[in-house]
Amino acid sequence: MSISTSTLIAAPPRIVAEVLCDFDSYPNWNPQAPELRADKTAPDGRPLVGAILRGKMRLSSSKIVQVRAVISHCDHEQLKWGAGIPYIFNGTHTFSYLTQAEDANMTHFVNTEVFGGIFGSVFGYFFGQSLHDQFSAMNTKLKERAEQHYREVKS
Repeated sequence: MSISTSTLIAAPPRIVAEVLCDFDSYPNWNPQAPELRADKTAPDGRPLVGAILRGKMRLSSSKIVQVRAVISHCDHEQLKWGAGIPYIFNGTHTFSYLTQAEDANMTHFVNTEVFGGIFGSVFGYFFGQSLHDQFSAMNTKLKERAEQHYREVKS
């Protein structure tokens, strides 16, 4: 079971990555993850591979859960983390931010979660549509924030 949403952002991928990896600012803009912290970060604030991510994630408009995940990838094109119990229920969340071939100042942003284990499909059945809505809302807010940040950096 997987959920994927995407959007085009009028800012280069490095700006999108800066905004996305600034977990301290999430309460100000991220409706999907109102609270998130990594226990190990690089000097520029990016989470390090192997860092433990803790916080709150919104499953629906009325359901917020505590999460604990491990960062498995973080570079200039992708941020990825995973959580859960293998074979029972697990999820891998991937954010990809890639340059549009036609314009280096445009980013194709993709927000994807893949659920696995014996309860992955059940979880998707109950929360799939609301998670899709949450991902879309987060994409919209990320787009607004990254584009605003890019305008500020350019001026």
